[in-house]
Amino acid sequence: MKKLYFIILSFGALLLTACKDDIAKTGSSLLDFDDDGIVVKVDTFRLTSTLQQDEKIISMPDSFLVGELVNDYMDLKADLLAQFACPVGYKYPENAELDSVCFVFYYTSYIGDGNAPLSIQAYEMDKTFQYNQTYYSNINVDQYCSPAMRETELLVDPYVIFPARRIDSVYNGSKYVSAVFYKMSDDFAKKFFNIRDFSSQEAFQKKFKGLYITPTFGSSNILHISTMAISVYYHVNRSYMDPNGKTHNDTINDMKAFYANSEVRQVNRFDYLNKRHLLSVMESESDSVNFIIGPGGVMTVLHIPLLEMKYKIEANLRGKRPYVNKAQLKVKVAYEIGKADSKKNRNDWAKPAPYMLLLRDTLHNDNRFFRNKSILNTANDAILSELLTGKKKDGTSYYYYSFDLSELLTYKLRSDSKNEQPDTLHMHMVPVEVELSSSGSSTSTSTSITAIRQAQSISNTFILSPSPSNDAEPLDLEVVYSGF
Repeated sequence: MKKLYFIILSFGALLLTACKDDIAKTGSSLLDFDDDGIVVKVDTFRLTSTLQQDEKIISMPDSFLVGELVNDYMDLKADLLAQFACPVGYKYPENAELDSVCFVFYYTSYIGDGNAPLSIQAYEMDKTFQYNQTYYSNINVDQYCSPAMRETELLVDPYVIFPARRIDSVYNGSKYVSAVFYKMSDDFAKKFFNIRDFSSQEAFQKKFKGLYITPTFGSSNILHISTMAISVYYHVNRSYMDPNGKTHNDTINDMKAFYANSEVRQVNRFDYLNKRHLLSVMESESDSVNFIIGPGGVMTVLHIPLLEMKYKIEANLRGKRPYVNKAQLKVKVAYEIGKADSKKNRNDWAKPAPYMLLLRDTLHNDNRFFRNKSILNTANDAILSELLTGKKKDGTSYYYYSFDLSELLTYKLRSDSKNEQPDTLHMHMVPVEVELSSSGSSTSTSTSITAIRQAQSISNTFILSPSPSNDAEPLDLEVVYSGF
């Protein structure tokens, strides 16, 4: 009997791998043994979808977005509230005299029109952050930088930035990055220079809470800022006597920088203006295309008909314990690879997300997955895919995401709990960033995922809609399953 089972299993595995292209044509009777054997079948299920506003994401930026970007599906204003690190233990030299204080930042890239203007302004915060607290991208600015504080502008004569036209630059060890320097007001400079308690970050923050940086003009680009600092320029006059007894006067010029770095907190706010109208525009096009606008804009929710699967699979397996051998969900991206630059418009500024997480609603709705810094779980309520490239029959390329649902469906179909076996599985498509680590020897290496977080960068992912009216390329899920 064991030998018979081995032969049957081997035959089933060979058939599933060798005849992949013919599975859909075979219908529900791929293999059908007697009651004492194995039943292996295949069925196809149609998925549906809805669009949903993504009200907020956890703000954990390692680079900062500042600017405003408007297109047919996005009116995003990105601004920033930032603490600056105290140089613990630092002391200005005796008799140091202030020259000026500057706000400086370096940007590595931008999204949008590089020749369009952008202007920003900075204001002092009157409430600061707690380092270990969770902050979200829809943060209320008034709670940290009150309207009264925003009446006093800190940047003197802020010039207009054209992102593609480099004003200044610095070399970061591998390449030149664009640098922008703003002189800060004399009143702020004097106040900031008079802070002398650098015994701890907490002591420093009692005197200076941070800056709110926001765009004031422009709607065609957003900067990716890698580094920000407040730079204090000062000099020290000294007198000294040379060996001949002659007195000389000398001036030493110096600078001290206070950085917005990982030692302190920064919160990027993403404010989608006119969001309701833009969502209605996207819903009107949802018969052909669905949208995932990030960060924290609009998402697509895929609906998997679990109860329909359960009834059909149970009927076909005749009481046998279900096992899903293969359920690969392929979601095609409605974006043309290799489009000529001359044909691009403002909707092409943001590209599809490099990584997409398929996340069950119970983990997404309260941000539990990301708050707990979860990794992909054994029940696969969270399934990851990178952006992949495929070839059409005519030789043209296309993007797609591929999600392996076999473990998820096996777990749900076997569960007796109503909480684990709803009528429909609601899976959110969420743009994410993935941290990888490599380990191994000189002969072999392996890569593992160490962290997954909501993407803090801008992406516009348009996928082919699973709408029932989209018969040309419907989003069907082919499920190969067996019973023992």
